[in-house]
Amino acid sequence: MESNLLVRSNLMLDDKTHEPKYRYLPGDFVVQVYSNFRDARVSEDYLTARQLVEYRQYLVCIRCRRPCAGTCGA
Repeated sequence: MESNLLVRSNLMLDDKTHEPKYRYLPGDFVVQVYSNFRDARVSEDYLTARQLVEYRQYLVCIRCRRPCAGTCGA
């Protein structure tokens, strides 16, 4: 039986080669841990595309005041 689930490890390597540890955090959580990534100019440069999607889906919309991820038509 096939599924669309993907198993990922929750372990991080702790050495100089794998220094940017924020790369291993989900996008919505990385901005809570590293508050400087809330700035769009910084997050566009340092976060991965997947992290940006995860972060943006929880942003509160100015129009509907909910985390609608742009589905309200704003």
